[in-house]
Amino acid sequence: MTIRFLSVRRLASRRTLNFALVCILCVSVLAGCSSFRSKKRLDMGRFAEDMIAVAGEIQYNLGQKQPIYLRDYFDTPELGPMRIQAGHAKHLVRGVINYSIQLVTVGDSQKPGHEKALAVAGYLEDILQPFLKGTESTLDLTRAEFDTILTDIRAQKNYLDALNAAQPVVDELAIASGKIFDGTKTAMDVAGLALRKRIQEHFHDVRLADELLKRRQIHTVFNIAYLPQIRLGVPGALDSLMAREPSLPALVDPSDGLDASETQRVEDRLLMILTRIREVRQQLEPDIEMYYQQQKELDEMESIWHAELRKARVSVLAWARAHKRMAQGTIDPAEIDIQGIARKASRGILPIP
Repeated sequence: MTIRFLSVRRLASRRTLNFALVCILCVSVLAGCSSFRSKKRLDMGRFAEDMIAVAGEIQYNLGQKQPIYLRDYFDTPELGPMRIQAGHAKHLVRGVINYSIQLVTVGDSQKPGHEKALAVAGYLEDILQPFLKGTESTLDLTRAEFDTILTDIRAQKNYLDALNAAQPVVDELAIASGKIFDGTKTAMDVAGLALRKRIQEHFHDVRLADELLKRRQIHTVFNIAYLPQIRLGVPGALDSLMAREPSLPALVDPSDGLDASETQRVEDRLLMILTRIREVRQQLEPDIEMYYQQQKELDEMESIWHAELRKARVSVLAWARAHKRMAQGTIDPAEIDIQGIARKASRGILPIP
């Protein structure tokens, strides 16, 4: 009985010792993990590189391409609202890029966490200030609500906590960017239609004259095609030609048919008509060429406007998502790949200019 009791005590002691060792091991592992997390440093290099690439790609070209052939239409009233809307979009993109570059700069600095938090609040206030002015704020965020968020950011002692506190404003800005870009696109479409209408009106008479001359030219070529039939004596050929060309009955008498000299006279007359038409069309050619150049330039301008707008729209959305992942302490560059996120997002957004 005593031996059995001692065996049970030894077994219990051994279990207690094993449990203690497991606890010590767990504490050590957790302490190691804690130590690893505390030493984990946010790598912002990818974020910085992507934002610089985005800046270089967009190049703030929204509505800024300088036209050559459309200069006479700079006074078109609809261009005013378009410039204003494009200015809002450009300011937004510039603000996002500047904010991101400043985040990278302060994030890689040796400043303490509370100073980095103050810097984040300042950067965010700079980018949001223009969109909070006036009674018609672009953001669904009151000044008081924004000030509360800024106070919360400034109170943080850790850089990532400051980024997390800023995320609601970043998300709201991404949502508001849709309104800004939609307004810009609408203004661009209205301006494009107005410019196209002015071009059509400006060249209306020239285009009408050229169209009439073109028809007359084709008509005369068909008339010349009757001459071989007339020379061969094909019945009805002479009557058809006389009916098609009103100037010929005053030139020759078709009642007894045409001899060789009269046929030649008709041919000379038709060739003279073609020559005159060609000369007049050549005089109109510079205006016609200008018309097509203006149309082509307007098409190119609208294509560039919409392409830059799509690029800006997708980039802001990608920036907001990358900011969120970075604020969560993501250190894997692939997870904060702005350009990669933008490419994925663009698949659903590109059909909407």
